[in-house]
Amino acid sequence: MRKENIGQAAFFISVIIALVAGLIARDNATVGIALFVLGLLVGLINITEKETLPYLVAAVALLIAGTAITGIIGKDDLNLPGNEAISGMLKYLIVFTAPAAVIGALRGVYSLASRA
Repeated sequence: MRKENIGQAAFFISVIIALVAGLIARDNATVGIALFVLGLLVGLINITEKETLPYLVAAVALLIAGTAITGIIGKDDLNLPGNEAISGMLKYLIVFTAPAAVIGALRGVYSLASRA
């Protein structure tokens, strides 16, 4: 199996795990650790130097929007249907995306530093 295929599979599996676990297993440490490790794997395998900037823009947008939405719908005074499930899914997506974004950011910093 090619390296790109492993990274793509890890990405899609992680998104599916985050969505399903957000519905049925919120606040599960094992799921969080697994998603964190998969995020590192995706960051190491999938993000090339050419893809660093677009990935970081998308990751930052997801992290900011996910955190904001989770903060808003996670409040008890908002009695939205499904707010716990949506909040759980977003939290798991953030746990998966953050380590990949850190890897991408480090690659970007290294690339800039090595050119100087």
